[in-house]
Amino acid sequence: MTVKIITFHSYKGGTGKTTLATNLAYVYALKGKSVCLLDLDLRAPSLQDIFKGRRGNSLWINNFLNGDCKLEEVLLDESVGEGRVFVGLADPSTKAIREALAKSRKEEMEALQRLAKAKEILSKMKVDYTILDTSPGIQYSSLNSILVSNITVLTLTPDESDMFGCQRMLNEIYDLLEKKAVILMNKVPSEFFTSEEKSRLINQLNQMFGKELIAIIPCFCDVSWFGRKIIFSKEKPEHSLTKILGEVAEKLDYFLS
Repeated sequence: MTVKIITFHSYKGGTGKTTLATNLAYVYALKGKSVCLLDLDLRAPSLQDIFKGRRGNSLWINNFLNGDCKLEEVLLDESVGEGRVFVGLADPSTKAIREALAKSRKEEMEALQRLAKAKEILSKMKVDYTILDTSPGIQYSSLNSILVSNITVLTLTPDESDMFGCQRMLNEIYDLLEKKAVILMNKVPSEFFTSEEKSRLINQLNQMFGKELIAIIPCFCDVSWFGRKIIFSKEKPEHSLTKILGEVAEKLDYFLS
């Protein structure tokens, strides 16, 4: 069995990709799948805000990418039900962020090789899916994540600068790399959810990106209110966000098959 790698990427921050990546991981886990969730947003790590407490584990995904430890030493078991969830957190310290931003080209290539090696390790662990939450824009960690993934979910908001930034990134980076990508629009105001406005938005996105649009997710006040205190797909299986991400999982499986 070969693990399937899904990368969540964006042009700019604030699109909700970390929340979506985490909740998608638990959508798969609640179906009995084995999932690994890795924080590769090395310049602004945030998964540690969701998974409080490191249970004495002193190692970060940075340590693995630097060649200082095995991947298995980094992973925390955050499983639920019959499914398995393994989480690799990135070091949020200022020192680690500075080091990540100052990597040489040689160090970036070595990190890419280790990330590719991680695919073999996770396959041996019988992990079904690995979800990478990576840096916005074009950082070395985001390029590495795109390169090793089977599919990238490019996450954006209705903000005009975000939409045109994503369009440029697709044209200049994704097409050059020849990597599979799909579009997910998040945080869409409720007025767009009339059938007429939704149809107009879908047509606009299809014309702009020329990629499959897998979901338009509305603004959920409770998701914004609770922030990263709740993993909705884990604790609120009947929530609309959980149901939408269930449909997203099915669509991704179709593209990954």
